[in-house]
Amino acid sequence: MDLAYNVARTYTVARTNHGVIPQPKMRVVPRLYDLSLQSFMPAFIKSGCAETDLDQKIFSDLLQLIPEDSDLNAIWKINDSNFWLTRCLKHYSLNSKNPKHDYFQNFVQLALQKIMPPVVFQPFQSFEQQIWRCSEVFPQVTSLKLLVQPNFQFFEQLAAFKLKSLQMIFNKKQDTEEIEEMLKTDAVIKSKTLGEIARTNDDSVFPFHHVYDPAKKQKIEDLKLQQQNYTTDMARQYYITPKDLVGLKSLFKSQITELKLIDCGLGDDLVGVLSVQLKDSFIKRLSLANNYITDITDLFKICVQQPLNASANFLTHLDLSRNNLQVPACVEMMKALRQEEFSLEQLILSGNNLNEGWLLLANSILMGAGKFANVNLNHFDLAECQIKFKTEEIPVLKKLVEETGIKYLNLSGNEFDGKANLVVEAGQKNGAKVDVKGIVEK
Repeated sequence: MDLAYNVARTYTVARTNHGVIPQPKMRVVPRLYDLSLQSFMPAFIKSGCAETDLDQKIFSDLLQLIPEDSDLNAIWKINDSNFWLTRCLKHYSLNSKNPKHDYFQNFVQLALQKIMPPVVFQPFQSFEQQIWRCSEVFPQVTSLKLLVQPNFQFFEQLAAFKLKSLQMIFNKKQDTEEIEEMLKTDAVIKSKTLGEIARTNDDSVFPFHHVYDPAKKQKIEDLKLQQQNYTTDMARQYYITPKDLVGLKSLFKSQITELKLIDCGLGDDLVGVLSVQLKDSFIKRLSLANNYITDITDLFKICVQQPLNASANFLTHLDLSRNNLQVPACVEMMKALRQEEFSLEQLILSGNNLNEGWLLLANSILMGAGKFANVNLNHFDLAECQIKFKTEEIPVLKKLVEETGIKYLNLSGNEFDGKANLVVEAGQKNGAKVDVKGIVEK
């Protein structure tokens, strides 16, 4: 009879009858216990690492011996915090209070952004199935931050998660030398089988490994040829694409409420397309920082609630920092700010070139607060907007924290003729914080 089964059965009987675990006493085989655990490991993994009919010590010791690169399909049922914490520390240098959740979250994030176009997949179990599996077995992952290439392929898999927040960064053009180096290694990714898992001794994080196969040499040569075309295409187009926006639309059918598209090269055309899609979504918090945006006409239409269409979406938090917004954009924002149904609670405009356009926004906020008692806006960020605040404009700034619902006003990195302290004091009297770090006073 198999040694592992014999040992497991003996220990179970011993636990039932005597409540103790026998330890090997023969000096010639001092590691018989470890040997039996190793022998039992394939059956243990195949069972889904179930604790059924195993003594707690045997179960704990088996967990410690599970190979580092075990397929998540084999170990996802394990709920031992120490088991997941060890892996979080080793694989992600993360000391987590919720290690199982954070391990899965990091796995999905890194796996999704690890896929590079030149790599060939020959999966025993496909990458798509791995992601589907993660979404199925661990739906508690509700937030993802992905650094990906354009023409992202896996929106359908992302839709399977119960995501509330998604951040995607597309603007990372793959370095040609990096791709060439990867091709030199004949990178062919293959998913590991249970047999390979049982025999492995390496420390790979993912259930994939690199396999060198001489028979694939010609395919690698073909890849190099494809790479030349790919590099040329990428030079023209390495930001988010219209195809990506179509994929994003499929996510909007879910309950996702926060979307960050940072440094993606959206531009005015694509931000207009995105604005139309957002009307039928559940997105409330939107960040489009650093996207070369100058025209926000369509975007600000969803910053106003639609009383006659209760199902229409409207935003409450909008980050447009580090774009190319100037005075014409302020005119469009001004129209929305003056409406009774203006919905934004947080508006971040830092790093734009607003100049005197800030005054249009400030007066519109004051008008909305006075005419409609609209005090939704509580966070207003104008940091580093190349504004020169004149002495005669200080009363307008004071009114922003005295007569509206603003509790945080960021004026950092701009220029004052003087008396910036008066705005700070007005804020303190009204329970608002006015940030004036790095200002230049003349």
